[in-house]
Amino acid sequence: MSSYFIEISKEKFKFLEEKYGAQLEVISDDVLIWRFEGYRLSIVYDSRWSYELNVLLSKDGDQFSTFDLHALIRYAEVVMENYTFQGFSASTEERVEIIVAKMANLLSLVCNKIVLFSSETIYRLKQQRTRECVAYAKNNKLEKLRVDAEKAWKEKEYAMIKALYEPFLDDLTKSEIKKYEYALKHLR
Repeated sequence: MSSYFIEISKEKFKFLEEKYGAQLEVISDDVLIWRFEGYRLSIVYDSRWSYELNVLLSKDGDQFSTFDLHALIRYAEVVMENYTFQGFSASTEERVEIIVAKMANLLSLVCNKIVLFSSETIYRLKQQRTRECVAYAKNNKLEKLRVDAEKAWKEKEYAMIKALYEPFLDDLTKSEIKKYEYALKHLR
């Protein structure tokens, strides 16, 4: 099936050569790479274990500059009806063809909105990754805080409620703000 993946990917991603002048390299039965002026766009397929497929954009020589198709879609703000990212997986030739065509279509839409092979795009993608990581960490902290605050509320530990909520006042819900204000009144 790997040779089928190579052939269908060459066909569906041909626009990278025609529109951008990217040069195709076949690295293995499961990886195709298009190179363009210090950047590479890889189409990968794990045909042995997980059957996952993905598109990866990276800058040569920068190990921290690899971004998958989903990151590109978010950055370019590509909106497709009925599309939610759940990863791509295919274990039959029919599914490989469908998924590769879908990935090529999505990447084409991304390319219509951003300059794919540019240092500015890589820079902005790094910024996006940082923002998303910060937001993820903050949401995890808020989740834990809410569990601890609920416990403190039930036990009427108002000093604990104040200590938990104070660093996150801008992120509290209306009811959490009310609880915070109520706790402050009891601490006076």
